[in-house]
Amino acid sequence: MTRIQRVSASKSAALQVLLLALFEQQVRSPQTKDSRTRLPISYNDNPLLSTWVEFTALPTVDSTKRRTHPRTAKANRERQIKRALDRLADCGRVEIEPERVHGRYERFALLDEGTNNAPGNGTTYYARPKPGRGKTRRLVVTIPVEFFLNGWLDALSDNEIITYLTLRLMAQAFPDRHAEGGVFLAQAARQDTFNLDRGFEAHRMLSRYGLIDTIRDRRRNADGTMDNFEEIGAGQIHRFKLDDSTLTQPAIPRVITSLTRFAQGLDSDFALLSDAIDRRTTPKTAS
Repeated sequence: MTRIQRVSASKSAALQVLLLALFEQQVRSPQTKDSRTRLPISYNDNPLLSTWVEFTALPTVDSTKRRTHPRTAKANRERQIKRALDRLADCGRVEIEPERVHGRYERFALLDEGTNNAPGNGTTYYARPKPGRGKTRRLVVTIPVEFFLNGWLDALSDNEIITYLTLRLMAQAFPDRHAEGGVFLAQAARQDTFNLDRGFEAHRMLSRYGLIDTIRDRRRNADGTMDNFEEIGAGQIHRFKLDDSTLTQPAIPRVITSLTRFAQGLDSDFALLSDAIDRRTTPKTAS
C-alpha cells in the first residue's frame, strides 16, 4: 500500500484531516517554522481564529433527540477529528500527546511523510517542500487552493481523491504529454507504482464531475467497453487531462447533480451533454 492508502479507511476522516492539515501549513507565512497546528480542536476564545470543528466539513448528525446518550453535531465532528488524528498518529503522520494526557490532541504536529517516525527512530517534523525542477519536480504534487476552498476535498470519496492526486502527479510529471494528448496509466504502472487496481475506476466519477477530461478510443463505449473486441483488437487505453476550471465551482451541488444523473442511468456521454446544456441555459446571477 502507498502512504496515502495506509491513511485511508472506511468511515474514517483521516485522509481529509491530513490534507486539511497540510493545507493549513501551506497557507501560513513562509517565515512560520512551527509544524504544530495553530487551530484549537473545538473551543477558542479568539473570535478571529477558527477551530478544527469549524475548519472541517465532515458529515455529522445531531442525535440529541434520538439517543439515550446523545451528541450534538459539533460533538460528533470533534469525535471524528480526534479519531482521525488517532489513525494518523498510528500511521506516523502526526504527533499527539500520550493517552490520558489532558488536551492530547491540541497543537498536534505534522510529521515528515517520507520518514519512518516509528518509536525508536526519532521524530522528523513536516517541512514545506520545494517543487524543484526536472526529475525532482515529479516528487511533489501541487493542488490548487480551490480544491479546498470550494469543498472538493469534502465532496469526494477517498478513492476519488487518491485517483485525482495520482492523475495530478502524472500531469505535472509529464506536462508536455498532458498538454498534447493527455496522460495515461497502463495497468502495470497503476498496480506497481500506485497500487491502484479496482480503485482506479474512480476516474469515471471524476470525469462526470468535470475534474478530468477522459479521452478515449472512439471505438470504445461510454463505459470503456468495446464491441466486437475479437475483430477490432484491444484498442487504445484512456488518456486524461485535468480541468482545473471546474475547481472554481462549488463542489457539493456539482457532485449531487452528477450522482443524480448516474442514479438515473445516464451514461457519461449523456451526463456530460446534460451538463453542457445546463451551463448554456441556466441564467447567470448577478455577483
